[in-house]
Amino acid sequence: MKKLSIAAVTVVAALGITSSAMADTYSNQGSSVTPAKSGTKKAPKPVFGKTNFNITPASPTVRPGVVKTYQIGLGEGIVENTALFKSCTAGQITDPNKGPKSCSAESKLSSSAGDAAFNRFGATANPSSISECDLKLTLFNGGAHKVNLVVQSDPSFKCDLTINPTVVPGVFKKIGGILNLVITVPPGLLHPIPGFDNALYKTVVSKYGKTKKIKGKTRGVLESVSCPKSKKRTLKTVFITEAGVKNTATTKSACKS
Repeated sequence: MKKLSIAAVTVVAALGITSSAMADTYSNQGSSVTPAKSGTKKAPKPVFGKTNFNITPASPTVRPGVVKTYQIGLGEGIVENTALFKSCTAGQITDPNKGPKSCSAESKLSSSAGDAAFNRFGATANPSSISECDLKLTLFNGGAHKVNLVVQSDPSFKCDLTINPTVVPGVFKKIGGILNLVITVPPGLLHPIPGFDNALYKTVVSKYGKTKKIKGKTRGVLESVSCPKSKKRTLKTVFITEAGVKNTATTKSACKS
């Protein structure tokens, strides 16, 4: 397949966008917030997130449909403290003279070697045209309620494209009283090259978060302040297509007061 420019396809390759839209199935089974033991508003307890997505098309011979926005719900009783931790800017991450390795250890929110965004890409006119591009995925604190997701080629993963470190911006927002990490792909990146689409079908982030001592207390980028009476947090992820169609995947994460 003809090589495509890195600048034009990087973010699409990371998040996965394609033109086929045939009754895809969305799942976030395996996502969780740990530890289960919850803190309180007076004594918040640091927690870590785990995110697993699977997007399965109606047929294994086609790519999934175009997803523009991801709303990753972290469940009841979770708050964020990005302002308390050092951050790493998008400019620093994408600077060829600096790059992700220049980010402080405190700003790095994930580090598992297996964290990745798995993608299939091909011609817009032919949803059955499929090539593989799997990218290493790392999260950094962006400060002020922001998270910088960094995707790049890595020898550990198969990819028919060479992808330099690229930032996919995310922001923490309360939606319906629940903390969400919202990731929206800019319109110009959904279809950067005429005739080309790329589709996410699986994402794995094994553990993300960060802790440090502040005035003798251990604080976290993510903290729990309460637990529902059901003893289970509802982790709801909403996938919003270019056409504005919402698809929801829900799983439960145990918690206790």
